[in-house]
Amino acid sequence: MKIEDKIRRVRLRKGITQNQIAEKIGISQPTYAQWENGKRKPKLETLKKIADALEVPVSTLYDDYEFVDPGEGLTEDQKAKQKAHDQEQLKVIKKFYSRDKLLHNFNAVN
Repeated sequence: MKIEDKIRRVRLRKGITQNQIAEKIGISQPTYAQWENGKRKPKLETLKKIADALEVPVSTLYDDYEFVDPGEGLTEDQKAKQKAHDQEQLKVIKKFYSRDKLLHNFNAVN
């Protein structure tokens, strides 16, 4: 499932509108809609903001896992461990995005 599909799916399951998410992360609704429609890709920092606004681990939006409410049945210690895990995963994703961007730029020049 693509990131935009996961974002939409989680948002709908949470019962949140595009306007509400856009407000929470400080952008316009049309910009947010472009991310959900796959017309634009959010930057990693923005993806983190979206995950925070949806109150899910950022890994929910890019891993191949089914959505599970992260607060359901977790202790504060488990939530802290999940957050630390998410931060490590974000570093990995940044590395891949950087590599893909470099490859794209290299291929565009050649």
